[in-house]
Amino acid sequence: MDKSDLPQIVLDVGFKRIEFSLMYRACTNPECDRSGVTIRLVNDVRDISFFIDFETGTYEDGDYSEEVREIIESFIVFMNSCENESYNLDFFKRYYKEAKKDGQIREDTISSYKPGMMMFYHGIFVNADIFEVKSGDKVYLLRDQYCVNPGCDCSDIGLDFFEKIPVQSIQDSDFSITYNYADGRFTVAKCADRNRLNAMVGSFGSEMNEMFKERHERIKKEVAPLISDKFKQRRGLINMLKSSVGRNDPCPCGSGKKYKKCCLNKE
Repeated sequence: MDKSDLPQIVLDVGFKRIEFSLMYRACTNPECDRSGVTIRLVNDVRDISFFIDFETGTYEDGDYSEEVREIIESFIVFMNSCENESYNLDFFKRYYKEAKKDGQIREDTISSYKPGMMMFYHGIFVNADIFEVKSGDKVYLLRDQYCVNPGCDCSDIGLDFFEKIPVQSIQDSDFSITYNYADGRFTVAKCADRNRLNAMVGSFGSEMNEMFKERHERIKKEVAPLISDKFKQRRGLINMLKSSVGRNDPCPCGSGKKYKKCCLNKE
C-alpha cells in the first residue's frame, strides 16, 4: 500500500517531532480473547510494530532498543492526549469490536458453506465495496456470490439486485440472476421487470466484468484452505455413489449437470 493512502501522525520524541505512517490491525478470530490491537509505525528509516493491551491501556513489553521504546512511549502519550480526537484509545477499541464482528461473519460464512453452493463475497470480505448500477431514476445495489469449488473454472456468479432506498432495512432482492462475466450471458432466477433487468445487465461493460473476475479469483484463493475438508468429504461420498450412477443421471456432486459431463472422468 502507498504510504500516501495511510493516516499520518506526528510524535514528539524527546526534542524531535517525527512523522510516521500509521497502520493497525486486530485479530479477527472470534475465539481469540486477546484484547488489543497491533500498531505499526513506518517512515523512511523506521518500521516499528507493537501490541496495545486494552486491559492495561499501554503497550506489551518486548525486546526493544531504547530508541524504539522511546518512540512507542511517545505514541502512548499521543494516543491518550486530550487533543487527539482521531486515533485515541476509544477509536482502537471501536475498531477492535468491529473487527471481531467481521470475523464472526466470516466464520459463520465458512461454517455454513456446503459444496455446490455459491459464497457471498461480503461474507468473507465484509467491508468490500458494494457495486451500484443505475436504471432510469433508480439505483440498485448488487450482492455478488461466487463458485468457490477449487476444481471448477466456471465464470458463473450469482447477483442479487436491491433497490437503493434512503432508509436501509431488511428487504428482499428485486432481481436475481446467474451471470457469466466471461461472455455476458445470464439466466433469471427472480425478476419483477425483465426490461429493466436487461438494461442493467447490458450496462455492465468490460471494466465491471473484470472486477467480477478479480473478486472471483480472490475469494477462491482466500477460502480454498478453509473449505478443502468439505470437498474431500464430498469426494468420498461421490466415489461411493459412482457405482450406482448412470452416465446420463444427474451428477451426485449436485452441479445439476449429467454425470458423464461432470465427475465421471474426474479422480
